[in-house]
This record gives sequence, structure tokens and C-alpha cells, in this order.
Amino acid sequence: MSYEVEVLRATDLAPHGSRERRDFEAVWSQVPIGAGSLRWRGPLSVGAERLFVKVNRFGFTTRPKRWARRWDIAREVAVWRQLRDGEVPLVQPVAWGIERTLGIPVRSFLVLDWVEGSVDLEQWLRARDGKPDPAEWRAVGTESGEVLAALHRRGWVHGDMAARNLLVRDAGETPRVLLIDLARSRRADGRGPLALTDLSRLAKTVMKTGLGPDEVSVALEPAAGARAPEIAATTRRIRAIRSRLPRKLRHWAWLRRGL
Repeated sequence: MSYEVEVLRATDLAPHGSRERRDFEAVWSQVPIGAGSLRWRGPLSVGAERLFVKVNRFGFTTRPKRWARRWDIAREVAVWRQLRDGEVPLVQPVAWGIERTLGIPVRSFLVLDWVEGSVDLEQWLRARDGKPDPAEWRAVGTESGEVLAALHRRGWVHGDMAARNLLVRDAGETPRVLLIDLARSRRADGRGPLALTDLSRLAKTVMKTGLGPDEVSVALEPAAGARAPEIAATTRRIRAIRSRLPRKLRHWAWLRRGL
């Protein structure tokens, strides 16, 4: 086994880092992950500080998606390093670590700064029963779209643009939105099919909370421009297809062939 721990900002949870087992276990031992659980994420109070922690634990599996997640945390930190100049609003990592067996990750953790007074966009909408005040939604929706637009301008796509991956913080009169969970992010044309996938995923997850195409267009417009109403309407039509396979085929034809 080998261990790697990197501390980007010293805390009581992770005061220092190295490739030694004790530094990895010092963090891992304080995480309340249940026996047999594969993943855990949530707030953790250590000393006087509150942090957000994600952990993964993997045994042998033949499922490709679960196998690929072994590298999620290392990938997320690598993407953050590429985007940390401030143009894309991100949550600051505090520390991360990986335990490997024969070079393959078997346990890993990522510690992030806790953003006080924040909830993800999905929680924010559900707290308002999917019917936020129009002015309030225009502020939060537009800010959400600006975050995605900033990412696309840098030549990156998110790859998992669910509403749960946008963190909303009500800070004074102007809400602040931060992008989280970069494990699926990759470099790509900000105007190509992968960027359209980001936009359609954001539209779909916002619609699930009860908002219609007009409200969804508010969030899409900063990144999609004049195409925002079209993307919102097409996403709505595809979601209305009841059968899973035809729905997926229609979605693929739209994203990849523009049909």
C-alpha cells in the first residue's frame, strides 16, 4: 500500500501532509462513514472550524462507472488547479489524500472549505416549492448561468451539471453561486455538443423542481445566449417522452446531430 496526502491549508483535521499512513488515517478516522458504505459527503466540525468532506471507499467491482470513480478526487483536484485563477467561482480545497494498493485507489478523501449560509441550487428551489419570487429567481438563475458561462469560456465543460452541483449563498443583496464537484470536468469546445450537454442537464434538473421553460431560460441565457429558449423547450419535449430508450435516442440525436 502507498499513501499520499496533500494539505493546501493547515487545519486541525489535516495539520500536515506526506506519503505516510498516519497522515491519511488522521483524516479518515474522523469521517463518520458507515461499515460497508462506499461514499460519504457532508459537513464535519473539527475544533473551531467547520469543513466539508467527501470520501470514497472501493472494493473489487466490475461496474465501469464505479471503477472510474476511484480517480474522482485526484481528478477533481487536478481540474481545480487548472481553474483556480478566480474567473470560475469554485470552493477552495483544503486537503486531499489517496490510499493505493498496487497503484489502484482504494480509499480517498477531499476536504473543502465550508461556505457558510449556503445550499445547493436544488435545495434552494425545493425550499421555495419550485416557485421562487421572480426577482429572486432572476438573480440566482442568472448567477448560475454566469458560472457555467465562465467555465465554458475557459474551454472546459462540467460533465455533471446537476442543480446539486451549484452552491447558492445568499450574501447581502446579491446571491453568490459557486461551482462544485469537478470530477467529470474536461477540456472541450465551449460551444460544442458537450457544452450543450451541460446546458440541457442544467435545464432538466431545474425543471424537475417545477420551473417552466421561461424560468429555465433565465439560467441558460448567460451561457447559451439566444439559444436559451430553444434549449429549454427542447429539453422539456424530450423529458415528456415516457419510454426510456426513445427518450435517450432523441436526446442523443439532438446533442450529437442537432436533430
